[in-house]
Amino acid sequence: MTMKIGERTVIAEISEKERARQRYEQAKNEGKTASLLEQHRPNVFQMNVANVMPGDSLVINMTYTELLVPTDGLYEFVYPTVVGPRYSNDHGPAYASASNEPWAENPYTSEGTAPQYTFDIKATINAGMPIKKALCKTHDMDIRFNGPTAAVLDLKD
Repeated sequence: MTMKIGERTVIAEISEKERARQRYEQAKNEGKTASLLEQHRPNVFQMNVANVMPGDSLVINMTYTELLVPTDGLYEFVYPTVVGPRYSNDHGPAYASASNEPWAENPYTSEGTAPQYTFDIKATINAGMPIKKALCKTHDMDIRFNGPTAAVLDLKD
């Protein structure tokens, strides 16, 4: 992960959760621009940024690799851009969750409300076999094939 603010690029470091939180809080308290990406659940991450000035351009670039396993001969990649309401460990609604379950009641944008951000996704496919078709049912994408076993899909929101 990298964070670019203005002409400055910061490269992320993976740290133990408490140490990462301490370093973020220290930088924030010192007035430095800082970011912290935390994993709350196996599929739920939250990004915090501090001391970004009005008008600053902030670009976050995250890269990861995922092995896709086919279902009925089809490979599917899903990248959720929102996290809907959650339930607590006791399977109750968020308002009844235990105090140690902070992610049960999370912020989200209601349907029909425009998001206050933009994002781009670039998926690079390196298959071990010929690709018959690549498509995205939810967004317009630029799909370029780089030979029979490779493709790049670009979404700009």
